[in-house]
Amino acid sequence: MPEDELLRCLGQKELDVINQLATWYGRRDFSLERVVGFGDFNTLEFRQRCVVLWFWGAVAISALLVLALPFHFYFPDKAQFLIRKLLLTWENNLGAWWSGILLFMLAVHAFDLGRATLDKHLALAWKLLAGVFLFLSADEMGSMHERISLVSSDLGWGRWTLLVPVALVLAGCLSYTLVTFWRAGDNYTGIVVGLVVGFGFFATVVLQEHVEHLIEWRGNPLAWMRDVAEEGAELAGMLVLLFTVLRPYCRIMPSYPTHQLPFASLTSLSSIALLTVLLMVPAFAEMGDQIQDRRGQLSTWLACVVFVGAGLSVLPWLNRWRGLLIPSAACIGASLSVVFFGFESAVSVLDLQINLVVAISATAAALCLFCLSQIQSEKRSTRTGLIAVGAIILLVPMLVGTELFGTLVAVQALAVLSMWATASLASQARAQVRR
Repeated sequence: MPEDELLRCLGQKELDVINQLATWYGRRDFSLERVVGFGDFNTLEFRQRCVVLWFWGAVAISALLVLALPFHFYFPDKAQFLIRKLLLTWENNLGAWWSGILLFMLAVHAFDLGRATLDKHLALAWKLLAGVFLFLSADEMGSMHERISLVSSDLGWGRWTLLVPVALVLAGCLSYTLVTFWRAGDNYTGIVVGLVVGFGFFATVVLQEHVEHLIEWRGNPLAWMRDVAEEGAELAGMLVLLFTVLRPYCRIMPSYPTHQLPFASLTSLSSIALLTVLLMVPAFAEMGDQIQDRRGQLSTWLACVVFVGAGLSVLPWLNRWRGLLIPSAACIGASLSVVFFGFESAVSVLDLQINLVVAISATAAALCLFCLSQIQSEKRSTRTGLIAVGAIILLVPMLVGTELFGTLVAVQALAVLSMWATASLASQARAQVRR
């Protein structure tokens, strides 16, 4: 139907909506197809394109981090501050952040697939695989296996005694997943192969770490090659696993609307799950306060992944509220600030020492709460405002304080508060879609 004839068939209400859209997009002379389709985040084509960009973006970032290793070896005096933030061999920096977040994203994708799979055995297999990825993410940023090994050694049981039960649980979950997928038929054969190859790369890393302790590498001109081989194999395994998980992700995407995929596992978090995470905050903060070394901390991991989860959970709703891009970016920035600046960084404002990470985290949480209040009813908006004011009152002493324990509690609590706000926002948006 020609555009002029179509316009004559529409009522005044429809024309007003179209004109509002045209004004919003800054289009005075427009076609209806362009207005309706411009920037539509809900289209299948756009979501599939995002998946492809996500994979190749992950490949590019991983390659950059691996190349930083030989660059630092041959040019130790060039861009020291930035390069050291990127080194995969260091802890609590952007390199460690990327590895941990990549594994966290694998967990999110796998759990999404588990929620979207109708067969209960396959669904359980995906969720167990998500649990394995989540543990590996915590281990990557929190140095869990190193700390378990140290505890085992201090108890006089040897390095591996406490690690063996953990390894057996992970191996059992992975074995169930592989066997279930293999029995599922041809559609899952490629997934099984991808999982075997990906975790095979991880197995080579374990072997390389064992060899690392047998050879003195200090001063060895081939030291950078060992680092590249070890860290490169680890990232290569993650990328193989990412490709393996994203293939079925794209295959089932046409059957699900945006409010069910992607990030359904983040947007559907229950209050009990968030409360459970909140209860971990004091314990992780105490561990970080009592054990201060160069290894990773679980408090760092929790704050980083929860902030990233909060930032990602609102992305499916950008088509309804474009302004959500601001709190999303703020949450991702807060996650990065944890490892870029560190928990003890501070700036002086009016003779007060303001903790930089707490300030950035509070800003991200405030933006999330503000967006939530804008779409809620007046009564619920008031309740959200009271929650925000109460959180600020409780966290102000930690914002200007210097105690590490208080800072760790504040940043993790603000991350959970941001996750609650974005999960509530997604719940409100999902309810509007279903009406």
